Amino acid sequence: MKPLMTTCEAAEYLTLSSKTLTLWRKNQTGPAYVKMGPRSIRYRLEDLDEFVANKTRERQTNEEDLSSQEGYHHG
Repeated sequence: MKPLMTTCEAAEYLTLSSKTLTLWRKNQTGPAYVKMGPRSIRYRLEDLDEFVANKTRERQTNEEDLSSQEGYHHG
């Protein structure tokens, strides 16, 4: 089994604050985590990597960016 990361370690890995990860846990919007006990949260590296992969977006050209914005009309 690979070692588990604390909230602080996971936040550092993702270049976020630990406060952000805590907020995401409360809102159920962040990466998967392991609850070891009432106050013991851990993260698996593969879950963090999967979370980042799922958040990755393809870069669009300026024309595509503009046309996807509400109210933009090409003329």
